Amino acid sequence: MQKSEDINNQRLKERALLLYKASRLAIPINVVNGAIVFFVFWQVASDFYIITWTAALTVVSIVRIIISYYVIENFEHLDIQFGLKIFTVGTTLTGLIWGSLVFAIPIHGDTALYFSCVVFMLAGMTAGATSSSAAYLPAGLTFNIPALLALFTVFMMDGNTISYVMALVTVIYGLLITQFGTSAAKRTRELLHQKHIVETQSTDIKNQQTLMQEVLNTIGPGVAVYDENFNLTYWNQSLLTLMHIPHDWPDETKTMEDFIRLLAENGEYGDDEVEKIVKTRLDRLNAGGPVEPHRYDRERPDGRRVEIIGNPMKNGGMVTTYTDITDQHRHIEEIKYIADHDSLTGLVNRSVFQQQIENAIAQAKRTGALVSVYYLDLDHFKDVNDTLGHPTGDELLIAVARRIQETIRDTDTVARLGGDEFAVIGTNQKNIGDCVRLADRILKTLGEPYELTEATIQSGASIGVTLYPYDDSSPVEIASHADVALYKAKQSGRNKFAIFDDEMNKELLDRKAVEQDLVTAFENEEFVLFYQSQVDLESGTTIGAEALIRWNHPTRGLLTPANFLEVSEKARIISRITIWVIREAVAFLSRMRAAGHTDFRLSINLSADDFRNEELCDIIASTLKEYDVLANMFTIEITESMMITDLTAAIKMVQQLKEMGVTVAIDDFGVGYSSMSYLKDFAADVLKIDYIFIKDCLEGSENSRIVEGIINLGQSLEMTIVAEGIEEAGQAELLKKMGCETGQGYLFSKPVPEKEFIASLKT
Repeated sequence: MQKSEDINNQRLKERALLLYKASRLAIPINVVNGAIVFFVFWQVASDFYIITWTAALTVVSIVRIIISYYVIENFEHLDIQFGLKIFTVGTTLTGLIWGSLVFAIPIHGDTALYFSCVVFMLAGMTAGATSSSAAYLPAGLTFNIPALLALFTVFMMDGNTISYVMALVTVIYGLLITQFGTSAAKRTRELLHQKHIVETQSTDIKNQQTLMQEVLNTIGPGVAVYDENFNLTYWNQSLLTLMHIPHDWPDETKTMEDFIRLLAENGEYGDDEVEKIVKTRLDRLNAGGPVEPHRYDRERPDGRRVEIIGNPMKNGGMVTTYTDITDQHRHIEEIKYIADHDSLTGLVNRSVFQQQIENAIAQAKRTGALVSVYYLDLDHFKDVNDTLGHPTGDELLIAVARRIQETIRDTDTVARLGGDEFAVIGTNQKNIGDCVRLADRILKTLGEPYELTEATIQSGASIGVTLYPYDDSSPVEIASHADVALYKAKQSGRNKFAIFDDEMNKELLDRKAVEQDLVTAFENEEFVLFYQSQVDLESGTTIGAEALIRWNHPTRGLLTPANFLEVSEKARIISRITIWVIREAVAFLSRMRAAGHTDFRLSINLSADDFRNEELCDIIASTLKEYDVLANMFTIEITESMMITDLTAAIKMVQQLKEMGVTVAIDDFGVGYSSMSYLKDFAADVLKIDYIFIKDCLEGSENSRIVEGIINLGQSLEMTIVAEGIEEAGQAELLKKMGCETGQGYLFSKPVPEKEFIASLKT
């Protein structure tokens, strides 16, 4: 909380400093404008009024200038809130003074033009106040409200229709510049926020901090006001500075033609002849009809970019603003680059890659060429991260990206999709042979050893390919088909490529159908839990069970997890299935406890994706509490392969489960990698021997010796041993002899629905 307050105070201080620094230019301009008013309206307004008005403006301006310089010099020692209040008092007084000017000039008669000048000047002053006060919106409002309110009052007091319309225009203009001020203030706050982010980044990003500061220091657009005859009647110093115009240029009456000619001579409009440029632009201006609002940006000869906004005024003439948007434009380009490219390799990302597929197919339709899309991922890349560390893994990814770029043509596209996944678009290929040869070149190139900083690595890749127009699908589907082919390539032994074909398409369609049906399966309550007994080998009594999900599909019949779990993982539905299993299993335990089976234990299985669900342990805890089930009645089974996939996440989840009192079992033990080394780290409660060792477990056989070794290891770690896949009485007897406590398999019971399982307990 304190840190947040400190940040807010710091940002407020920065905004206040920006405000006072801007006033050092705005206030002198204010005085200059006051002097202009004095000399212009000397013969029109009352001598006493104009002298008093000028004196008041001068005194207030001088006091504000002194305060501004004092505040800036002593900024770190001043109360920021007090400094802002002083500033708004100054802007309020200045706004009142400028607003009072409209009472000095009659709105009609010979002075009508002068009154119009007052209106224009107030428009420019309020616009300038809004811009220069972008760092602190109330400062602009306290100037604009009294100034515009005075103008509104004069129009309303005049009492004719045109004046009422002008009063309404005044209100609308006030609302517009207020909205502009609000947007400018928001942008300033955002820029300050970005500046603080930049300050926390590395040295490379500090250049952006400098850029951001430059943006903050250049807030304040140039303004040019033209009357109905397009004479330049008002301008500010920002305009002259921004457009590199000599500050003494506007000393005499100038027109828009003069202004265009000067800019043309300075090369603002290109290399055409000056008079030709002037004529073209004036002809466009005098084409007939009222001047329309316009907005565009232009690159200046010095390379900077300026945004030009022209707005016609109600009574003729036009107000044009010039804003230096170079830094904003550069920042937008940088953001766009970051959004479109991978930060590690510099390759385009997935979204750009998808757009490039669309572009390539559109071009191929015109030329008749082939388009090949390749999906690649590195074989066993995770092993590199796990054994050599992520920095080495990142170095490998950079090297892979470079090799792919060197292998393809300049007209092709390579992207990093995420992790160790890359993609290539091959264009202008003449036949399938060209596509195959490119895939083969990529495989060979990526298979060469990598001389990295910390190690020499031999890696490889798997590639999935699809070809347009043979695969005449949508761009999104084509990308999906390449991914399917990649999966087939990895299944076939890795370091290979596979081309998408009709058989793969059939598998894809079937998978999509299953995926769609999964969504409605929850609504239709099609999932059900089956229970397979876990038996005490010594007594032969059922002491627990494993809950196994089944899908009662309306057309495909009863499906086991092998038919839908992989699809559910890819569709990101697996977590929802896991949560459903937890609730159903715990509810079953609650019913068993109510029936008197207080020592009964039930186990369920987790998927690899469940490790990434940080809320899963909380869900288990809350579900156990909801159904009033003891945690030690509930067992979570985790396979070795899942532990190896994400060791850190697995250890963390096991620790959380054990702290809750939930029993943790290592499932399918013996088929993973480095099995023995994980037992101590995980400190699991139960060790389940995989059925592959049980099925050929005969006394004296190699499998029997492996099983006996596993049992002895588990017992030394004080773990309960469960043998899966027991189908024969001889297997049960041998396991019991070896010291195995619990058995599971078809010898005792196949997985059955709840009613059948309960009935078996009674017998």
